[in-house]
Amino acid sequence: MPFSFFKSAGRRLTLPVVYALSGVFFTLFGATIYWTLYPLGPFLSILITEATVHTVRYLTFRYLVFTSYRGFVVNPFRYIIVVMPASLVAFISVILFSPLLGRAASTVFVVSISFVVGFFWGKRVFTDSQ
Repeated sequence: MPFSFFKSAGRRLTLPVVYALSGVFFTLFGATIYWTLYPLGPFLSILITEATVHTVRYLTFRYLVFTSYRGFVVNPFRYIIVVMPASLVAFISVILFSPLLGRAASTVFVVSISFVVGFFWGKRVFTDSQ
């Protein structure tokens, strides 16, 4: 099984640690893709970045992060619901601000805004309402 090493390492780490590590990885991964593809144009760059990052992130969550957490199963529809606000903010930010910002500033701005929106939206969605 190709993910056996990661699964065994994941069992030794707590869910919040694995979730945080994946968040850091995907933030840097997304910024790298956006930066690299920026010469194709900011909108095309964010489109490819969002599609790539969220496909890989979904598979990571499904098969590595939440594999045995309280029977939680990551399904594609719910994942899209959770990431939609951050993705929309990223697209809107690129459309509105990329003409005003250069490559570096645009990358930092889009990543920062997406991170903040994604963090607070995810916290709202995944917080138990008791």
